[in-house]
Amino acid sequence: MKEKPIQSKASPAPLIDTGQLVLTANAVVQPFVETVWEIAQDDEELINRLRSLFSFLDEEKRYAEMFGVLQILYRQIGLEFTSKLKTEFQNDAAFAYFMHVYALDFNETMEDFIAGVR
Repeated sequence: MKEKPIQSKASPAPLIDTGQLVLTANAVVQPFVETVWEIAQDDEELINRLRSLFSFLDEEKRYAEMFGVLQILYRQIGLEFTSKLKTEFQNDAAFAYFMHVYALDFNETMEDFIAGVR
């Protein structure tokens, strides 16, 4: 599926490369899910709580809170968002789109782990 650029409401000039944001989300979700999966082992409650939390925050569009939770979790497991990614987040539309895609990709990737696909 080819992603179309979207325009930021905050500043009408820049277009957001949604395709790049999807690729970036995919790239940072994978190692996070793998690490969480290894740490959680058979703790389905932990996995389900994370999935529920990210789904809820995504549905409510509470992306700043989701990002805060992710930063804490990433630091605790030794992963970090790239500086380029933080630069992208200076644009509200890019940030919201990335966090939405991240939540969807996290859930999908975790589903694959649960099903034993990965």
